[in-house]
Amino acid sequence: QVWLLFGRGANVTFGETLRLRDGLLQSTFPNAALYAEDENVTIANADNPVAPDVQLDAPETVGLCDDLTVSAGRTTGQGGRDSLYNWTLVQGTGATSSEFRNLTQFLADATEENAVSVTIPRALMPARTTISIGCRVRNFMDREGTSTAAIKKAGNPKPYLMIDGGTQTITIADKLRLQVHADIPVLCEGISLAEPELVFE
Repeated sequence: QVWLLFGRGANVTFGETLRLRDGLLQSTFPNAALYAEDENVTIANADNPVAPDVQLDAPETVGLCDDLTVSAGRTTGQGGRDSLYNWTLVQGTGATSSEFRNLTQFLADATEENAVSVTIPRALMPARTTISIGCRVRNFMDREGTSTAAIKKAGNPKPYLMIDGGTQTITIADKLRLQVHADIPVLCEGISLAEPELVFE
């Protein structure tokens, strides 16, 4: 039996062929005189191949004017080799299927590029919707793992809120008066709010 140990930088994988050259390998058995003959060996798959454990990093909510980044960079079980990444829109709610068509094509293009992460432009995500982005990863042992992230797309920007004034000193008989200043942030191009209603609680 012959054991081969491949160190860092070796570029072999399952299904490939190794060639044992004639006349180079000899037994360590005492008085052995013969050498191994020329032979080809096919590398077999692992007895218990490991499937990728797909970890998606994504926010729970994305702002009205923000792009969305989803990353599978923390995925494990790849054996230090390149894997194949397949991105899909698993589900989209809150809008018609035609409104998600460009997003579906964007993810298909990311799959074609074998992207480890995707940054989805805000224009591809309709406001007030929820999208589920799926990623399927296949490693060099032909094993797959999947994960899904659900993200909500906000319908309105969050206001900026500030309590005016510095530190106050009052007596027990005085009333505490606070003034709060709230502004709607500058919106992204092409979106406007006319006289936005702010409710203070």
